[in-house]
Order: sequence, then C-alpha cells, then structure tokens
Amino acid sequence: MKRKFLTMVALILSVSLMTVLFGCSTNKTAENEKKEFVLCYLPSEAAEQYKESRSQLADALEQAIGMKIVEVNATDFNGTVEAMRTGKADMAYFGPLTYAQAQERVAVEPLVVYGKDGDKANAVYYCYLVANAKDDSIRSIKDVEGKVMAFADPNSTSGNLVPSYEIMKAFPELNLTMDDLHIGGAFFESVSFSGAQKAGLQAVANGDVDVVPAASMTYDGEMKAGNISEENVKIIYTSDAIPGSPWTIRSELDNELKQKVKEFLLNYENDAYFEEFHGDPGRYLECSPDEYKEIIDLNNRLQP
Repeated sequence: MKRKFLTMVALILSVSLMTVLFGCSTNKTAENEKKEFVLCYLPSEAAEQYKESRSQLADALEQAIGMKIVEVNATDFNGTVEAMRTGKADMAYFGPLTYAQAQERVAVEPLVVYGKDGDKANAVYYCYLVANAKDDSIRSIKDVEGKVMAFADPNSTSGNLVPSYEIMKAFPELNLTMDDLHIGGAFFESVSFSGAQKAGLQAVANGDVDVVPAASMTYDGEMKAGNISEENVKIIYTSDAIPGSPWTIRSELDNELKQKVKEFLLNYENDAYFEEFHGDPGRYLECSPDEYKEIIDLNNRLQP
C-alpha cells in the first residue's frame, strides 16, 4: 500500500514538473515567435497630417528590429493605456500625465523623449491659456473666473491637469478643487471638454468659448499651419516647463527587443520626420521615470 502511494506521488510530481517545463517552453516560444510590433498613438498624434512621418518611422523601425510594424490610433487617452495594459500595443507615445496614469496600471518604461536640436534642455514644453484676441475682458489668468472654459481631455497634461493647477495657484483664496473647475457655475460660467486641443483652439478663435488650454507645440503648429492667427487668438498665461512626452514600451517585452527599439530611436536621424511630427528638427534623447515624478505627484494630489 505504501509503495502504491509513493508511486502515485511520484507520478503527480512528474506531471506537475512536465506542466511547468512545458508552460515555460510555450511562453518562451511564443515570445520568440512574436511577429508584429504595435505602435499606438494618442488622438493628437493620430491626425492625418502626421501619417507620412509616422510611416517613415515605422518603416525604418521595421528594418531595425526585423518585425512587422503595426500602427493603431487610440480614440482617447485612456484607450492608449488600455491597449498597453492588455498587450494590444507594445509601444505608445504618451503625454506625461498619460504615462503617470499608465505606470499605475501596467508595467511600462519611458524610452526616449524628443529634444529640439538634439538638446535635452529643449525636451520640455509649456501649457498656454488662450483667449480670443478681440476679448478685452481677458488679459491674464486672473480674468478667467466666470468665463466659458473648454478643457481638452480629462487625461491630458496640458489640456487639463496643468491648467487646472495653474488656475488653483492663481486663486489661492478660493481653495479651488478639480470639481470646482469642472462643474459649470462653480468657478467658470460653463465648462466643457473639446476632446482635442486643436478643436479647442478653433472654438476660442471662433468665439464659441472664452478660454482654452493648449500645449505650446500644438499652439505653434496650428499657428504655423495658418489654422489660427494673432488676429483671433492670444496667449494670456504660460506655465512652467513640462517634461516632454515619452515614447513608452511595455516592460514585459524581451529585453533584447526593448534595447533594439531604444537604440533605434536614439539613433534615428530624419529632420523631415521631426519637423513634421514635433514641429522642429531634433533628436530622440534618453529619459527616465524620475523626470516625470512631479507630474505623477501632481496627479496623485489633484486626482487621487
């Protein structure tokens, strides 16, 4: 009876060991046989005007890593995070706030950040508060109370988090909260979300809203394209520097693959791409999670 029991135990252990070994082998094989690498873009980067430059990057990356590159466009900021969390995207071009939110839900690593002229000191941008040029009642951030505001997206760094914080600082006596700024009648006459900063800029240029926030590169790009002009918009406030948006990759990917992608981005030279996609010639530069600590802390403080 004892011998029979020991034989059964040995059989169970053998089957368990085979299961573990087979499972590990299957996972490794699946990893090695990964044929596609998926890039995911936020709505602002998914615009048709960037299609050619994105394709140039994708084609070059495909040659560098020997995998088919698939590009997908997220309909909103949260969709990009979900795509990374569920493994439907391998790399995403996140805004600082989206990265801050993503790293709480999925293991991701910031790889590189764009720097104008290849200078790390230029790897930042700013949040502008923009009003209609003909509205003399709005000259500074202190004049936005009681106005019609259109934020961009709840998960946007320069379209919601930073401008909300700047307005709170400008009115310390009111002890404003995010709810105060996002509910019509509390601080603003009315509040909406445009969904995209370009749409917000058009709305304020047309006089449909009084104030909108915009990233400096978005504002400059729309001005350069002739979609807005100094005749219909004006900047009434400029924030402190914000760390640039990082290309971010899923941590669980093979280390060799992650290193290949990083090296490709750091060595990518294409002035036409950088000028179209980022607004000026430049390069991708190495970045680290520490550079986004202030954004992470600010998000945790204002949107716990």
